Amino acid sequence: MRELDRVIDEAGRIVSRLTRYPAFALTSGARQVTIRRFDLLMVDQNAFIAVVMTDQNTVSNKLFRLSYELTESQLQMLSTLLNASFTGLTLDQMTPQLAHMAA
Repeated sequence: MRELDRVIDEAGRIVSRLTRYPAFALTSGARQVTIRRFDLLMVDQNAFIAVVMTDQNTVSNKLFRLSYELTESQLQMLSTLLNASFTGLTLDQMTPQLAHMAA
């Protein structure tokens, strides 16, 4: 679970730079693990919870606090982007896609 949290933080920085929204993504030390689903839940205007489920039925969540306000529609757009772009991918498939998006 610690590895899952570390990876969420790292990938989140990359996607956040790309979208200019708070973001996260998931990778794992086990390269065959794939993402099944991302859920982003609004806590208040400056915070949301990211929930990630893998194909191995591992669920992890993390609270993100922001220095600016986030709208529900912005959070929904980010959720749609993550689910459309990164579900069903392994770490080996996700890493080049993240790098391409950040370039």
